[in-house]
Amino acid sequence: HVGGQGVYVRYLAKALTNLGHHVEVLGGQPYPLVDDRIPLVELPSLDIYNDLYPMRMPGPWELKGLGEVVEVATYMGGNFPEPLAFSVRAWQHLRPRVNHFDLVQDNQCLGYGLLFMERMGLPVLGTIHHPITVDRRLEMEHAESRRQRFNKARWYAFTKMQTKVAKRLRRVITVSKNSYDDICRDHLVSPEKLFIVP
Repeated sequence: HVGGQGVYVRYLAKALTNLGHHVEVLGGQPYPLVDDRIPLVELPSLDIYNDLYPMRMPGPWELKGLGEVVEVATYMGGNFPEPLAFSVRAWQHLRPRVNHFDLVQDNQCLGYGLLFMERMGLPVLGTIHHPITVDRRLEMEHAESRRQRFNKARWYAFTKMQTKVAKRLRRVITVSKNSYDDICRDHLVSPEKLFIVP
């Protein structure tokens, strides 16, 4: 009911629907709870970080598409795969539906799939609540050994992708002046295309 990306998506989608817009939500696990009027398109991941068997290695029979291959390859490299893999799945889902939407609003994923969406003609709006680069910097400062620093740098490698994507998106919104400043500094997003929507 408070905080979190799923809660943000729930209230945003509901508000847009109340204004008369047709809204669809694309989500991966854990799936967001959305208003009954809003279709939730489930784009399941391989759920590598599930509660019952965390950090499991998916079997070859589970690799049914590009999203799964990207997810496993990134995971095997020691990186957090979800932002990239989800963006690829979303891009593949939207590819045959380019003319069905006026806007794709990303909620902090910032994966390369968003740039593919823009390239095929979909307007994309990036939402960054808080740049994860801040978390990465704090974790690196508090690492107690070279090994910890190496593992944290590898895990947070996705933040480099997020910086590249955020910088190249045509428009980005954030939720506060503090995040605005962090995004300009860490993601190098031009202040002319970054807007605060509290």
